[in-house]
Amino acid sequence: AIINNQLEVIHNVLDTMATLPNAIRHINTYNYLLQTPLHLAVITNQAGVVDRLLCAGANPTLPDRCGNTPAHLAVLSGSDNCLKVLIKYLRPGVSKTEPFPELNMLNFDGFSPAHLAAQTGNLSAMKLLVHGKADINLADGKSGRSPLHYSVETDDLSVTGYLLLEAGAVVNVTCFDGNTALHIACGRQNVGMVALLMAAGADPSAENYDTLDDDNDEN
Repeated sequence: AIINNQLEVIHNVLDTMATLPNAIRHINTYNYLLQTPLHLAVITNQAGVVDRLLCAGANPTLPDRCGNTPAHLAVLSGSDNCLKVLIKYLRPGVSKTEPFPELNMLNFDGFSPAHLAAQTGNLSAMKLLVHGKADINLADGKSGRSPLHYSVETDDLSVTGYLLLEAGAVVNVTCFDGNTALHIACGRQNVGMVALLMAAGADPSAENYDTLDDDNDEN
């Protein structure tokens, strides 16, 4: 019903399910592709259905077979309206530094929704995630790159400028190999990106581990 956008059927099914024992368990049931109804509603960009499912107790933290939560899928599919609804229903966590830990969950590739927004140049989604208190300095699970590293790697001045000038991204944060965003911009010979990073306080003297290894070899 969700895939076919049959809204009346969806609402009737949810009304019926609400009368059943363990209704929440049923609403979070996976299909054979490891997708819940909430995943499907996000993928098909049905914000109204997302809202109804969450109101009925759908779990926004369940991963699909790729480890993607509904928030990951909203970013990947460009479903900004669905992302707005998801953020509205998230509940604050116990940590002041990570009030909405659901927004910082990593998929099986090691990426949070913010990493995906940076990789795909989805500025509107990035703004929603920042508004929802997502950690925009979070290291990914494989290379240790932050969203800033990825926006620079994709030569996206708009997302990079937003992260640096409005979202509070740490300009000199390093990934596992010691590279800062400036290292990446210089490697790509992107003069405009280098200028933006330098204006935001990037350290031109920062050394990555390749430089340190070369120094050790000489000694």
